[in-house]
Amino acid sequence: MNVGQVISMFHQLYAEFSADIIPALVKTFHTEKDNLVKGRSLLRLLTELYIYGVYNDHTVVLDIVKQIVVSWREIAFH
Repeated sequence: MNVGQVISMFHQLYAEFSADIIPALVKTFHTEKDNLVKGRSLLRLLTELYIYGVYNDHTVVLDIVKQIVVSWREIAFH
């Protein structure tokens, strides 16, 4: 069982859990956006949670992908 499945189970038992965890994960990404390894891990987790139906706002994942691409471009061209 992976973290996404555990969070999905919590979401099924406690609907308010996902209302708190998704914004916290997004905030963590913005705090750690200079750390690409953590950023990729958070992106993977948020994608799994989207697939498991914990939340249904696809723009969360798209915004993070855009920010990662911008970060990679800055690294590659500087």
